[in-house]
Amino acid sequence: MQAHFSRFAIIVTVLLLCVCAACDETNDSQPLTITGHITTDKTAAEGGGDIYASILKGGGREMMSRDLSDSFESMTRTAPDGSFSLDLSGTGLAPGDTVTLIGFLDRNGNGGIPTPDAGDAMGFFIEEGTLTPSYTLKPGVNSGVDIRISREVFDFDKEISGTITGGYTGPVHLFAYAGDIRSLDLSALDVDNIIGYASVEKNETPLDYRLTILPYGHDLPIADVTVMAIFDTNENGSLDPGESVAYHSQHPKGLPTLLTLTTAEQDGISLDSDRAMVLPVPAGEAISLSGQVEPPDGYDAHSAPLFVLVAETDDPNILLTHPLSVTRAFYRLDPAAVDFDLDVSATGLAPGDTVMVLALWDKNFKENPDTPTYTCFPDATDGDLLGYYQDKATFTVAHPLRAGVNTFVPLAEGNPDLRFQVNRRVMAHDASLAFKVENGGGVTVIEGDTLLVIAVQKEGLTLIPPALTDPDRIVAMASVTATGDPDHTYTVPIMGALLDEIIKTPFGVEEVYVIAVLDANQNGKPDTGEALAFYPGILDLIDGTNTLDSPVKFTVFTI
Repeated sequence: MQAHFSRFAIIVTVLLLCVCAACDETNDSQPLTITGHITTDKTAAEGGGDIYASILKGGGREMMSRDLSDSFESMTRTAPDGSFSLDLSGTGLAPGDTVTLIGFLDRNGNGGIPTPDAGDAMGFFIEEGTLTPSYTLKPGVNSGVDIRISREVFDFDKEISGTITGGYTGPVHLFAYAGDIRSLDLSALDVDNIIGYASVEKNETPLDYRLTILPYGHDLPIADVTVMAIFDTNENGSLDPGESVAYHSQHPKGLPTLLTLTTAEQDGISLDSDRAMVLPVPAGEAISLSGQVEPPDGYDAHSAPLFVLVAETDDPNILLTHPLSVTRAFYRLDPAAVDFDLDVSATGLAPGDTVMVLALWDKNFKENPDTPTYTCFPDATDGDLLGYYQDKATFTVAHPLRAGVNTFVPLAEGNPDLRFQVNRRVMAHDASLAFKVENGGGVTVIEGDTLLVIAVQKEGLTLIPPALTDPDRIVAMASVTATGDPDHTYTVPIMGALLDEIIKTPFGVEEVYVIAVLDANQNGKPDTGEALAFYPGILDLIDGTNTLDSPVKFTVFTI
């Protein structure tokens, strides 16, 4: 490191002499300047020092080098109010050139040539809407360059490496991010926590990369680092609608895997463009969701966090197995918070789209560092609690969106059936139902009919008259297509999250009724007047396949 800074000082001296010598020369070309303002965070400002604005040649991949002297072009000390002006005459820079602009607080210059070394603080200029410090010079005066000094300078050399796979070809921007990720909204990332940048060009074959970790803002070891790649199809340096982002993941569900960066060599940090998440094209309507979660017992300011999720599905089981395929937005609430307000205008959701609004109490959130499943995304696993906003009277769990604000408030307008309880425990099991269907009661099931199969703990169903009274006690609900063959065995899975109070240990649910509804309108819900079939017994569910000893037989009853 010291060799880098010595060379930096020599170049500064030479440049200063060159600038002085050029003062007597006449330059008829249009002046090229950069003006702006530098502020310093309170913590970074402790201990005082002189503040400088500097311009470095290059951006993106060139900026990976921590030997800033290799790219140094000009520097000036700021005015007492933090303002600065950099005259680029004689530097060789021209409009259209890519540069990196930094500000640094020199704590130990002692009147000598300023060098940003260990113990100093610095910051980058990053244009709004981008994640990289690259800046393209414009003719004449480049104004409005506001830099915040917030990163302490440390002394280490660190690289990570891996391979970018998949069929994508074109520019790729790589990032190492050491900040908190609370949502799917990449525009919410704190650019001061981006600790590594690189730009590469990928062709049809896998591409090996190396990414330098910058010693600015975090010292080794650095915990909870997300490595991501933006596939920049339009080559403008930003993540735009229709483009995609991939996260390094070893998680079986494809969720990002957080890393701890150490002094040891770390390679094999792969990124797959074929598993990238596409940034949706906004529908052009302002849409937001606000409401309140009914918190589970034990949730408080000291407990694991609560996530609110918006999923484009009516099947909560998908969230347990393939969450990224249906999740359109999520947000991790502040400790003990239950109110939420999510802007989903940029998610691709449009008025008329139907979504589930769910809450996950992720009780083992960030519990196992340095494992493939260590993630910052919500991850429903064994022992967590899940809930969703529902109308318990109409069995409505998926709700159409409208433009503007959509509210999801429990007991809204005094309606006791509108609930948002987080009361279903996620269970790791392989339980399922296997059964046959028998005609009866004047009902003949033919090939192609849709049967809605429901298994419900007995306190959620009245038999006379037949009525589902508590959807929270449903343990299986799935549609199957009838074959018309009375000897055909149907199989449906038991839900992955069940009402906490009915689950036995080891896994099981006692006293379960099994019914089937001839879903005439194919809406996936039991509707008044639809034909009803019963399993004549009552079942104690266990893990594995639960084969019914009698068919589910249609009767004269309707739901």
